Amino acid sequence: TINEFLAEVKSPKENNEQIACKYPARLYLMAQFLQNELFDSLINTSKCEDLNEFLSLVPIDEILLEFAAESEVLPGSSMGHIFLHLSGQMQEDINKSIENAKIVRKKGDRQDYAMSYFAIMSEFFNPLDYLGAFSGALSGTYALNPYSNAEFDYLENEQRSLYVFKIKASKAQIRLFALHLWELKDKKVAYNFITHNCTNGVMRILAVLDEGFSYQAVKAFITPSEYLQYLAKSGKIEFKELKIPPKKQKFHAKFKNDILSTRKSSKISVKTNRKQLFISFSPVYSSVKNANNAYKELIESRLFALEAGLGYKNFKPFLHKIELLQLFSVADSFRVGNLSRLINLNLEPNLYQHKNAKNFSKEPNGQTRLFPSLNLGLGLGAYGGEFSFYSLGILGYRYELIHNPYLSLKSGVVASFRRLKLLSEYEIFCDLNENNRGYDSHLSLFAGLNIFKEVDIFAEFSLFNSLFKNSKIFYEKRRFNLFKLGFSTNF
Repeated sequence: TINEFLAEVKSPKENNEQIACKYPARLYLMAQFLQNELFDSLINTSKCEDLNEFLSLVPIDEILLEFAAESEVLPGSSMGHIFLHLSGQMQEDINKSIENAKIVRKKGDRQDYAMSYFAIMSEFFNPLDYLGAFSGALSGTYALNPYSNAEFDYLENEQRSLYVFKIKASKAQIRLFALHLWELKDKKVAYNFITHNCTNGVMRILAVLDEGFSYQAVKAFITPSEYLQYLAKSGKIEFKELKIPPKKQKFHAKFKNDILSTRKSSKISVKTNRKQLFISFSPVYSSVKNANNAYKELIESRLFALEAGLGYKNFKPFLHKIELLQLFSVADSFRVGNLSRLINLNLEPNLYQHKNAKNFSKEPNGQTRLFPSLNLGLGLGAYGGEFSFYSLGILGYRYELIHNPYLSLKSGVVASFRRLKLLSEYEIFCDLNENNRGYDSHLSLFAGLNIFKEVDIFAEFSLFNSLFKNSKIFYEKRRFNLFKLGFSTNF
C-alpha cells in the first residue's frame, strides 16, 4: 500500500484508479495517525465516483449482528449462523440506473442490508463442494443483499429464530467499516468449514472496528454461539430483539432459549464398565445428552466423532466407533407442524467379539472391526414442560459379514432440568436379511448431572436383546446388558 501510494505521488492516476479510491479504509486508518497536508490531499475521495455511489446506496448508521438459530427443518443448522445487518438513512435523493436496474431512493428513507460470508458452491449438487469446504479449496465471498430477503428466508422458509444484537461502535469506527466493505467488494476469500467459516468471516470484518472483536480460540474453529458469548462478555454487543418464525410463536410462548448460556462446541468424554474403558472425542458437537437446559429444542450435530476403547483384561486398545455424521432434531410437531429428522452415518462393529467365520462370542467387541451403517429417519415429536417425546421410523443399511437393509422404530423420552438430563430410548429392528449388529432391540437409559461449568458426570444403562433367530450368523449370547459410568467436558 505504501509503495503504491508513493508511486502515485510521483505519477498521479485517473480518479477511480487512485489509491484513495481503491483502498480508502487503510488510508483513512493511516490518516488518523498522520497530520500532513500533502497526505490529506492525496486521500481525498470526493472524485471517486464508484466509491461514493456505493457509500450513498449503502448508508450505515448502525451495525447489528444477527444469529439465525437452529431449524428442525434443517438438522444440520444446529450450530446456527451469524450475519451482519447494516442499517442507515439515505442522505440524498437517488434516481439512476445501475447495470440496467432502476434505483430510486428518497432522502431520509431507511435502508437495511444483510451481509454474510459464505462459500461459493456449484449451481447444482456437487459432492466435491463438500470436500472442498473441509479442505479449504473453495472460494468464499462477502455478499450484500436486501435485509428483507434474508429475514424472509430465515423466518419463513427455514423457520429459524433471529436473535438481534446491536454492535457498540463509534461513528469513526463505522466510517472505517464502511470503507473496508468497499475494499472487499468483488474479492474472493478462501473458505474452510473448520478454520474459516461464516463465523470467522464475520469476526475478521468486525475486527476492523476494534481488535477486541477478534476472538483467539484455543482450537481450530469457533461456532457462532461461542463468538456471541465472547462478545457479550466483552461488552461489545447488547441484545436488541428476538424475531420468531410464525410457526414457532406458540412454542416460544412456552419455552425460552438462552443462547448466551449454551455449551461449548467440542466434547471429550471418558466412561467405563467392568471390562472396558472408552474415550470419545467430538470436535464439532451438540447433543441432547448435555446436562444443560439453556436450549429447549432437542437438536444435535456431530461431524467425525471418534471413540476408542481399552480392554482391562489384555490392555489392548482398539478403535470402537467413527461417527462420520450425526444430524438429529426433535420437532414440536403439533405446535410447529414439522417432522423430527435423523441422518446418521457410522463406522461401527458388531456388539460382540468376532470369533470365526460367521460366529460371534459372548464377549463384548474389543477389536478394531468397523463397518458402515446408515440411518435415515422421519417421525413426530412433542414438548411438554420439562419432558419431550419423539418417535421415528427409520430406514437403514448395515454391513458386517453380510449386507443388511432394515427398518426400525426409535422412540424416546427426555427430561431436561436446570442441571440434570434424563433420557430413555427404545429401538426395535426389522432386518430384511439378518441381524448383523448383535441385537434387534435396544433399551437405553441415561442420566447426566452438571457438576461444574462445562463438566458433567453421567451413567448409562443398555439392554440388548436378540428377539429373532438367525440362520446365517451365530451368537453365543442373545441377551446382554451394560452399565457405564463416566464424565465429560466441553471446550
